[in-house]
Amino acid sequence: MVTRNIDLQIRPGGKRHRLRFKQYETGEKALLIRLTDDGAPCTLPADTPAELCFSRPDKNGFSVPCSVDGDLLSIDVGSDMTECPGKVVCAVLFPLEGEWLCTDEFTVSIMKKEVRDNADTTDSA
Repeated sequence: MVTRNIDLQIRPGGKRHRLRFKQYETGEKALLIRLTDDGAPCTLPADTPAELCFSRPDKNGFSVPCSVDGDLLSIDVGSDMTECPGKVVCAVLFPLEGEWLCTDEFTVSIMKKEVRDNADTTDSA
């Protein structure tokens, strides 16, 4: 698993990031997001309940918790995010100073894999 790193604005209006994962790729802390506010680091309290929210190409929506460490969020990427090839639209939702904020969206392209790593490829004939 390769760790992907991006800087993400805490309010919409910044650069639209694009990342790639292989279909079925998973891993702990596979996505690291550094939060910024107009380019400056945005530090969150350690107990902030941040979530990565995303919608897959099959129209299913999910959210996964983020680990918060100051201005850095780490996300474990699971199969619910990478099993469906195509474009996954993501954003982080969290409370800050009494209001709920949604970061800039970013896109993760899930590249189709012909055979799953754990698939049985033996000939059953």
